[in-house]
Amino acid sequence: MTNAAAESTTCHQTVKVVTIPYTNPETHKVEYATHYSPETIRVTSCDTVISYHLVEPTPKGVRFTGMTVTPEHTDQLSAPSISRSGRVMTTVDANTLSTTLNLDLKFDDGKGVCFSDDPEVVNEAPPAM
Repeated sequence: MTNAAAESTTCHQTVKVVTIPYTNPETHKVEYATHYSPETIRVTSCDTVISYHLVEPTPKGVRFTGMTVTPEHTDQLSAPSISRSGRVMTTVDANTLSTTLNLDLKFDDGKGVCFSDDPEVVNEAPPAM
């Protein structure tokens, strides 16, 4: 199989991420409200590339810093790759097991505030051949 043929079978999912700062009225500290489009990803193909993109009106200083996955040890998601700008984070979902993966995406706002948020990836593994 040629590289072009292999690439044509790879599925890609892009998630737009908006995270907006606000002041918590009880603590008077800056926190972030994070929204995803789509809210939940459904993966139906093996080796699906998932890319999270920080988009406007997210403040320019906000960057991805990492990701953890629950349940652990399912070997479904590759270690994340973060772009040089910190505005794009990519992982590959093996999707060999039907399960719901709870991600913990980690962020830094460049002003000393680190925060995280927890979107879901729903794996709908194709039948084994």
